Amino acid sequence: MVATDFRYKLLLFLFELCFGFTFNIVGTISLSELFLVLTFFVYLTPKENRIPEIQKITLIYFILIFWQIISEMWVGNTLNNALRGIAVTVFSYLHFRFLFHFFLKDKKLILFALLGMLIYSIAFTNSIVTDIDTDSDKYEAVYLKFYLIPIITNALLVLSLIYSKRWIFIFFIATGIICIILGARSGGGIILLIGLSIWFLTKERNFSRTRVIVGSIALLIIGYGLYCLYVKNILNGRITEGNSEQVAKLENPYNPMSLLLMGRSEVYVGMTAYLDEPTFGYGSWAPDPNGMYHYMLLLLHEDDEKKIYNLTWDYIPNHSVLFGYAANNGTIALICILLLSTLFIKKGLSIIQKVPNRFRFVLLYSIISILWNTLFSPISFFRLDMCFNYAVILALYLSYHDKKNNETNYLNYDKNKS
Repeated sequence: MVATDFRYKLLLFLFELCFGFTFNIVGTISLSELFLVLTFFVYLTPKENRIPEIQKITLIYFILIFWQIISEMWVGNTLNNALRGIAVTVFSYLHFRFLFHFFLKDKKLILFALLGMLIYSIAFTNSIVTDIDTDSDKYEAVYLKFYLIPIITNALLVLSLIYSKRWIFIFFIATGIICIILGARSGGGIILLIGLSIWFLTKERNFSRTRVIVGSIALLIIGYGLYCLYVKNILNGRITEGNSEQVAKLENPYNPMSLLLMGRSEVYVGMTAYLDEPTFGYGSWAPDPNGMYHYMLLLLHEDDEKKIYNLTWDYIPNHSVLFGYAANNGTIALICILLLSTLFIKKGLSIIQKVPNRFRFVLLYSIISILWNTLFSPISFFRLDMCFNYAVILALYLSYHDKKNNETNYLNYDKNKS
């Protein structure tokens, strides 16, 4: 039994790590995704297929894939681009089911998947910043946001799983504030929000709807107060790191929505593209028609219009799983993504008080990540990070939402409620 447990741990660790080893088949595919295709008959088990939640999720994924096929054919997209778009959804489902299969067997395996993600972040995400001039003003900001933040986040989550102490939230709060000051607003904000939420949970043991609402309002007020302090220090010249110049450009920097529009302007462009073609979309990786969406992006950034003529027009710019699918495949795709996100977030929120402290940090991270990535991350997150979040939430939900009568009893899995 010990050997079997060790094999599971090693498998989950190597599986997440091997997403860094990629090659081209139609599009870019990783060694882990190839493994998913070759071993699907192992983890798509009949018992798990009978779980009501799995049936709902599978139906949503099936509708999404079916509609993608219809919309790609309707818009006359190239076969290569259409297959790439559909493959993202297929691999998302397989990735989620693979992790869920093992997390439901033993929730401690979440730690080893996270360790694989941590080493992956160290070994492979550095390639994102290797093409940037180290003397460039943007180098430090990009290095922090795209290389250090994933490492820091995964390391903190690993720490929270190893040491199930309530005071760990202090590390999250302190690290989140430091990251925000250094310029990683979204990554630092997520870390900070996890820490503040855990702190609130340790203070309040008996929750009512009123207390939840009051607590949420309190967190929003604290968050906005910290945001105003951050903006004030940028305008005073005390903070110059990261993308602080974005704040300085804003007419009303104390309005966080203005900063969000500038920092995630691709989301607005993707939403506009969807509204222009709401039924079937433009197709996956469709070329930008006459470069009009790139033009819109440049205007939102207030760049010199002369730069427009120096651009090579590529596919429609987007930085949102939700509006990326909507722009690619229309309203049905948008509804499917919304249904998936809503389903998992609701189930995650329903068990926050029920899970042991050891899993509370990774649960909150998964809830917040799903919300953030659905709205503000590129489609690639749908087949990578979000699958981990989905699997964590559903495995914990089935284990703790009803201790007297739950699906894990029905499946006769060992219960590991440490």
